[in-house]
Amino acid sequence: MKVLVVLCHPLESSFNAKIAKTVCGAVRATGNTVVFRDLYRDSFDPVLSEDELKRKYSFDEGVQSYMDEVKDADVLVFIHPDWWGQVPALLKGWLDRVFRPGVAYDYEGDDFLPKRLDRLLTGKKGIVYCTTNRAERREIHPLAVIWQEDIFEYCGIEGFCRIFYSVHESTSSQRKSWLGSVIEDISSLLLSR
Repeated sequence: MKVLVVLCHPLESSFNAKIAKTVCGAVRATGNTVVFRDLYRDSFDPVLSEDELKRKYSFDEGVQSYMDEVKDADVLVFIHPDWWGQVPALLKGWLDRVFRPGVAYDYEGDDFLPKRLDRLLTGKKGIVYCTTNRAERREIHPLAVIWQEDIFEYCGIEGFCRIFYSVHESTSSQRKSWLGSVIEDISSLLLSR
């Protein structure tokens, strides 16, 4: 299987980068193929221009490459911090430009009649690892809702979002435990397919 791993954190020494490295290692350990993309190191341009939106297509070769990688992947893994209850702007721009009609979803139906949503990523699995300094509360974290309901479900991806809470207060032992859960998630997902 092919696993696309998308990291969005500006610091190469971040815990997010460590999670990404752990995911990639776990994928390789199961004998599967990993495609790793670091949006900051790729200098991804997150701006969806008016022209690109109107023509419903991107001539940007980087965006085209990402779209192909999404289509080719069996599993999509996203790793990012919680910034003000949202994904970083760079990742939001990536989603705007890459998870577009014709790639992640489309609408089918005759002109001037109601359209049917066509989930183009049905059959794919997805995992999100999000770090936050926010303490865990009883309610579901807003990013879990956004990823699971607003993105994955809309595009047909079966997946979940794992939030690592209070990262700023976490100990080395806690972080090792979290990385262990990442290995378990990936191994379980890839060995069960």
